[in-house]
Amino acid sequence: MELRRKGPDFNIWVVFFCLLMLISCSVSFEDADSFSGFVHKYANNSLSKPRTGIVYNISLPSKYSGIQVSYIRLRSGNFWVRGSNLSWISIPPRVTSVPYVKRIAIIFENLGNWSSTFYKVPGYTLVAPVIGFTVYDSSTNSSTLSNHKLHLVIMGRNPILVMFPKVNLGENGGKKPQCVKFGAGGTFELKNMTGPSLCSASDFGHFSLVIPTPSIEKEEKKKKGMLWEWWVIGFGVGLVALALMGLALMAVLRLVRKKNIKDMEKESERGVSFDTVWIGKSRMPSASMVRTQPALENSYVP
Repeated sequence: MELRRKGPDFNIWVVFFCLLMLISCSVSFEDADSFSGFVHKYANNSLSKPRTGIVYNISLPSKYSGIQVSYIRLRSGNFWVRGSNLSWISIPPRVTSVPYVKRIAIIFENLGNWSSTFYKVPGYTLVAPVIGFTVYDSSTNSSTLSNHKLHLVIMGRNPILVMFPKVNLGENGGKKPQCVKFGAGGTFELKNMTGPSLCSASDFGHFSLVIPTPSIEKEEKKKKGMLWEWWVIGFGVGLVALALMGLALMAVLRLVRKKNIKDMEKESERGVSFDTVWIGKSRMPSASMVRTQPALENSYVP
């Protein structure tokens, strides 16, 4: 009886697990890092004993039509002497891997119309496809790629050059694009172009050309214009406020002065009456010149 009760539950779990597997297989690669991992595994499964020094074009599933992937395996000694050239990327001689290995494998990618799906730069628009390359250790087995990525160190004078076969500026032909290098986790770095449709690099990565998004640029100009207008308005209001404060201060001083004069007039009326005279616009008390008559202490005159 207990086995019968566990049977249906077990079947439900099996069905649920199968559904999860189907869902996971149908999920698209919207993250650039996960897509690079997918390309690495697909290249491993597609290549069977590749020959050293031969460029192999890898055809991805039809779902990713428009993406071009190439693979080449090189001896580190030849790589140091000759470098490696493909139609998009030129690695000069006197470049070595870190750490040093006997053989390296390089996977080149041209994401084409999928570029904006995997890579985005806030405030900028891609005007060229994303082109990248990754270097792997391939010294252990000639038929497989390891998961160990290698960095490159340039010992010569010439940098790595990334060339873009198609640049679409659209209506913004007057703007000069900038190079962008994408890093892990959606990070990016902007710098000036080395030449027309040409960027320089010092290590592996993914690269493209960008220009400021027109709508965002217009909004920034509009914000700057509004900020300038607010500064002008604020300056004008400040001047008016200062003028009004000055007038109010003058009015208060006049009132205080008039009050003091009235107080003086009242005090003069309570004491000895004085004549008044006008000095300017002010009425001031004035006493007449009266000489005090001398008085004798003894009025007797011999």
